[in-house]
Amino acid sequence: MSSDTFPCPRDRQRADAGLFGPSSVTWHLHADPAMWIGGISALHLQALHPIAALGIAQNSSFEDDPFGRLVGTGSFIVATTWGTRAQAEQADARVRAVHERLRIHDPHSGAQYRLDAPDLLLWVHCALVRSNLHAVRQGGMRLTSAAAAPPPELRHRLLQHPGVAITASRRSRSARTAAPPGLTASAALARRP
Repeated sequence: MSSDTFPCPRDRQRADAGLFGPSSVTWHLHADPAMWIGGISALHLQALHPIAALGIAQNSSFEDDPFGRLVGTGSFIVATTWGTRAQAEQADARVRAVHERLRIHDPHSGAQYRLDAPDLLLWVHCALVRSNLHAVRQGGMRLTSAAAAPPPELRHRLLQHPGVAITASRRSRSARTAAPPGLTASAALARRP
């Protein structure tokens, strides 16, 4: 993640400010060192969802290569936060292509889940946002709820994004990704193949 690949977050003079831009709360939050704590917290919160925990256990390289996994996630966050619009869209397309072909198998019930199921992605996204906001606020950043809310243009993009189809998940409450009876996150990880 060199400055040759992604412009420095302090480079406010570039023509393409990417998805957010230098005056956005996103640039300020992601530049705060407390975001590291928020990221670790988000991983723990995300793993509380039993299907997400199974997805991590079955599809992630975190056990064999934790540093490589961290670098991959970090590269995605850097590209979507500070990269140009083209770099952000390329990183998003790369991650979506991987997620759309992966599946989660529940060995307890035999059920199959898509890694890119909207409700599952929404859980992961909300856990990340909540954890990061909490960490930077605890670290001393004064940030109102209004300032933390995404701008209208971004809210519209999020609602239209196939990966975080919030409106679709609200309409299909009965089809929510639910934990099979008796399956907890710790049980899901313990049953890993």
